[in-house]
Amino acid sequence: MTKNKTIKEIASLIGAELLGDAKLCVNDVASIEDAGPEDITFAATRRNFTGATTSLAAAIIVPTGSPEVQGKTLLLVENPTSAFAAVIDLIRPLIHPGPGIDANASIKETATIAADASIGASAIIEDNTKIAAGVVIYPGVYIGKNCTIGEKTIIYPNVTIMEDTIVGSNVIIHPSAVIGSDGYGYARVGTKNIKIPQRGRVVISDEVEIGAGTTIDRATIGETIIGRGTKIDNLTQIAHNVTIGEDSLIVAQVGISGSTKVGSRVTIAGQSGLAGHIEVANDCIIGARSGVTGNIKERGIYTGYPLMPHSRWLRTQGAAAKLPEMRKKLLDTEARLRKLEERLQKIDGKETK
Repeated sequence: MTKNKTIKEIASLIGAELLGDAKLCVNDVASIEDAGPEDITFAATRRNFTGATTSLAAAIIVPTGSPEVQGKTLLLVENPTSAFAAVIDLIRPLIHPGPGIDANASIKETATIAADASIGASAIIEDNTKIAAGVVIYPGVYIGKNCTIGEKTIIYPNVTIMEDTIVGSNVIIHPSAVIGSDGYGYARVGTKNIKIPQRGRVVISDEVEIGAGTTIDRATIGETIIGRGTKIDNLTQIAHNVTIGEDSLIVAQVGISGSTKVGSRVTIAGQSGLAGHIEVANDCIIGARSGVTGNIKERGIYTGYPLMPHSRWLRTQGAAAKLPEMRKKLLDTEARLRKLEERLQKIDGKETK
């Protein structure tokens, strides 16, 4: 950990307006709740401002336009969250292994490895694979034949990248992810399931991040594509021939079935499932644990199963919470109606006589 960073240095790094003691030093980053007198924290929004400024933190990153607070050093920025991320990197830098190939790595003669790449122990790199400059491959990684790994990509331990996969630059792949395994393709012949050969590939664009334990299947033919800047959480399943656009967010335990096309800037919240051969428009948000079985043609926020606009889902949930009370009222009403009907029948009977 890097210590004793001055507030002036931090303000310069994040382009902040400084209110307070420019000579103040901080030793660490911390949450509002845990911040001590040598820490820097942040208020993501003005709603967090009071809590942050009454904390023990030595300095606070706050939104532009925040008022001065007596006895507190403030750093004013447009986006406190991204600024705080830069400060975390400054104070707690992540240090990867340096260039070099571990003696226990297995690299085929036809593989091409950049001089400044780092290859960890027990990593395996097969024929005709190309590893670009600045790549870091941690121990236990397997990279199959005819793969390309772009510059400054980080591949953490026990990742498996199967043959013909293309990985762009500045990609991060977390431990135990599997890229390029066979898609789940079978043909029903009589009573048997016959495997359909999976001979396509996976293409991971630049600046993608793939979470631990995530699986991305190779296409049957053609390509499974993850667009630039998309971030995929842990334990996610992306099936064969799926296309995901740029800058999308795919949260943990999402499952996307084969040949589905997800647009750019789409957020799919945790444990949601998408059926195969459907399309999701750009700029959509799909709420947690939703089931998407048809096309989403317009941008918006959608939730539930069956999927519906989020505002309607909220009304539906509100109504569902009142169902026991509504049922009781309905039963009471039915009982009163039966009594009225009985009385009317008695009156009709008397008039008939």
